[in-house]
Amino acid sequence: MVQADDTVVHVTPRERLIVALDLPDVRTAHALIDKLGDAVKFYKIGYQLAYAGGLPLIGELAKAGKKVFADNCAVCHGPEGKGNREVGAPNLTDKIWLYGAEKQAIIQGIQNGRGAVMPAWGGRLNESTIKALTVYVHTFGGGEK
Repeated sequence: MVQADDTVVHVTPRERLIVALDLPDVRTAHALIDKLGDAVKFYKIGYQLAYAGGLPLIGELAKAGKKVFADNCAVCHGPEGKGNREVGAPNLTDKIWLYGAEKQAIIQGIQNGRGAVMPAWGGRLNESTIKALTVYVHTFGGGEK
């Protein structure tokens, strides 16, 4: 794979495979993750699993060295949080965080949206889901590098 700065990065087959956890509950997701073991490095949390209490699973997978992204965010920010300028979604992994990289700023952005581009999720996601998502987005390290 060639990056924007023309450097070549070797991507292993394991890093190319993304398993969508579009499952009805956390127990079923855990069973699949356990079965796949080290064969998979990247997971996507689907809407159904997120609303069934699956967002804390993001932290568990991250601690296990896996990469995860939720449906809501990946549509615009991409599966790795690198953003998409064409739709106005910023890169969450770089040093440029216009509204601040503090957890409170991330919570406000998720709850209220940003400008006319990022939708407000406050009415669609409950408080614990927003907090879990905030912790996850903060792990991208944007603004801290």
